[in-house]
Amino acid sequence: MATQQKYKNIRRIENVEANSYGWWVRVRIDGELFSKFFSDNAFNGSGNALRNALEYRDSIKRERGRPHIDTVDPEVHYKGISRIDREIKRTHGWYVRVFYKGQQRVKFFSDMLYDGREGALAAALDFRDEAERELGKPRTDRPVVTVSRRNATGKIGVTRVRRKDRNRKGEVYLRDVYEITWCPRPNEIHRTSVSVRKYGEEEARKRAFMIRDNKEREIFGKVVSQTPSAEELAILDHDELST
Repeated sequence: MATQQKYKNIRRIENVEANSYGWWVRVRIDGELFSKFFSDNAFNGSGNALRNALEYRDSIKRERGRPHIDTVDPEVHYKGISRIDREIKRTHGWYVRVFYKGQQRVKFFSDMLYDGREGALAAALDFRDEAERELGKPRTDRPVVTVSRRNATGKIGVTRVRRKDRNRKGEVYLRDVYEITWCPRPNEIHRTSVSVRKYGEEEARKRAFMIRDNKEREIFGKVVSQTPSAEELAILDHDELST
């Protein structure tokens, strides 16, 4: 479970395994704890969930004579959203930039037009989430890489490598495999491999691509990386033989 401190008394919750995303409010006043979770799904997006979380936090404090005076922490990073504060031009707000598969959506949300930093950020979150849905980009605060020119197999997370192993007699031998890597959680790398000797070149590569696709579905809810076409694979194979 990943949590990030965004506001006073409010934490962002992203539980990938449980597919649970939202805002968790915890306010303690005179020894009494008030706690409530606001799900993105229940409130139709993280922006609306945040608004309701803020209203709940502030109402608890007002009812008990503890007015909320905290503001958004401008140092906290939000994926796709940057804080803009230019005193000379009197420009204050949140700049949203969503980029996916060669397309982008951008918009600026002014504090003045949205009743302060918190309102502007909530509106920026709504726009970001809607832009991601429109472009087909998975909603996650993790990086989403779809293609890399540095990958010789043409598929993110799949590489063809030659490993050194030992047989039962202790003799060293080389074996070619397609290695698949994925990160089920931030900073946690998992890997497996498919033997070229056992399945043959094309079948081993096909199985490796399928494993990577299945892992992406588990993590992002869909396949995000591009799979090379037969023509592209033929070019890659030719380049490999030429080196």
